[in-house]
Amino acid sequence: MSRRTGVSVVFDTVEQAAALLTFVCSVVMGGVNGLVMPVARGLSFGRNRLVPFWFNLLWAGGNILTFVFVYWGCAVFEGQTMARLCLAVAAFMTFIHVVILIGRILVVLEDNRVMNGLLREKYRRFCGHVIHNSLFALGVSIVAYILFGIELLWLADCLAPGVLGEAMEPGEIVGFADWAVLFLFKGVPLADRLLELAGVHPVLSFSNGFGRLVAVLIYVVNGVLLYYAIVLYARQWYHLYALFAALSSECVGDECRADIPLLQQRATRAPANTKRRILSIAVSHPVSIVRRRAISIARHARIVTFAQTFVHNLHKESEDSNKLWGIRVADLLLEDETLAAFYTTQHMDILIDKINHQLRRNRGRKHSDRVKERLVRLQNSARSLRNSI
Repeated sequence: MSRRTGVSVVFDTVEQAAALLTFVCSVVMGGVNGLVMPVARGLSFGRNRLVPFWFNLLWAGGNILTFVFVYWGCAVFEGQTMARLCLAVAAFMTFIHVVILIGRILVVLEDNRVMNGLLREKYRRFCGHVIHNSLFALGVSIVAYILFGIELLWLADCLAPGVLGEAMEPGEIVGFADWAVLFLFKGVPLADRLLELAGVHPVLSFSNGFGRLVAVLIYVVNGVLLYYAIVLYARQWYHLYALFAALSSECVGDECRADIPLLQQRATRAPANTKRRILSIAVSHPVSIVRRRAISIARHARIVTFAQTFVHNLHKESEDSNKLWGIRVADLLLEDETLAAFYTTQHMDILIDKINHQLRRNRGRKHSDRVKERLVRLQNSARSLRNSI
């Protein structure tokens, strides 16, 4: 048995630490996700969920109330017990938001691995964590992390003055606003430049070795969390924008500069929040070949609501070939056993009603006899599936 080298030990340690971090993030995100899932509206295979509006309000309001409680609890009520309670709450909230931001980074990295074919959908660790589908909730977490981090430093200084920082002028009283300036000046990348331009400078500094160690830790953590999370998300948004821009081109075959078949494969594994965009292109794009591409993508992306959406807009489709292909894809999705758990009797009743609406005289005149025949077959499939649920 060969001896392990120092490099292999380091890599094994890093891998174990990453696995532990992923486990902690998945547990915390699973708990937050449990608050949303009972009323979230499903859009696609397993992980495409819309965060309800009430959750965004609750998430923002809960953080605001907790921040105010911690601030006024220490400022108004005197005593070590209350200060320690506020410190514990601030530390807990900071930890929660750090985990959420790390989880967001892991979700984007996982999305990229799925799109590149390095990870199958069923092996995702963060499948169904709908909080990451809300940019508003993510923005609240970024702001809340900064505010609770400032409160944490301020409360630690109140309990143990001089341990973390000291005023530059002897005898000067240091408050929350002073710690906020120091946190932003020393802890947030590029914030120091903006504060200098605004003429704002810190009136205290991190003292002794422990305070400077905390300053370095804050700067590193903030640099990784804030800068990397924002840049990583921006890169993902740009690549998705470029992907759908290429798929929306009117070129055909060798005329295209992009590899359209490859891009279609990548689009089927795109993050959950792109499903609605695929549906929109499939039913409303002005170019026929682009609509057909999106219909094919919807089949392999296994979008549960494709049948309802496509049939609802069927009279707007001008090409019979696209109508027939879309109805065929809708039928295939109804037959897909992996989606059976996501269909309900309500889904099928809505689909049957939409088919009846398309077959009526005012819209039925826009469809050929072959299209009407396929619609009747789809309606029979929907009725059979409804009876089997």
